[in-house]
Amino acid sequence: MGCAEGKENPNVDDLTQIRAQSDLLCKEISGVLFQSKQISEVSKISQTIILKINSLADDNRKLKDEIKDHKIKYKQLKVKNRELKSVSDQLTGASTQAKLQLTAMIDAIRFTKTQRDSLKNRRLNKRYISILRKLSYRYDTMVQKSFLLWKSSLKSEKKLPQESIHQPKIF
Repeated sequence: MGCAEGKENPNVDDLTQIRAQSDLLCKEISGVLFQSKQISEVSKISQTIILKINSLADDNRKLKDEIKDHKIKYKQLKVKNRELKSVSDQLTGASTQAKLQLTAMIDAIRFTKTQRDSLKNRRLNKRYISILRKLSYRYDTMVQKSFLLWKSSLKSEKKLPQESIHQPKIF
């Protein structure tokens, strides 16, 4: 009885089933390989992202350290500015007091000038007044120059804002 009688060969059916199963397994394997390839690519991308995140974290730490340093420098500069403002106020006070004293001395010399009659004393008084005026002018210019030097040194450092610098008042 075999194939001639119209019965199918059982080996052919088994082979067909094996081929069908083999094709399915090949498709599954190729799908798994494709997924494996995609997973590999995703893994590479995730490694790149992790490296970038680590780099950004390092940059962030560096920026935090720089911010801390700048805060410390800013506090130091605020203290220095307060000290310089105090010195400026003292210079302003000293300048005002010296000008008042010089004005009082000039007034006293003028008063004594009117009381004296001799030509020699008048010349001497003119000379004293001239000297006192020169001293007053030199003192004013000295204070002004020292303030300008101080101000320019601060500007060259570019550490303090401009509005925090105030000029001594000279009358």
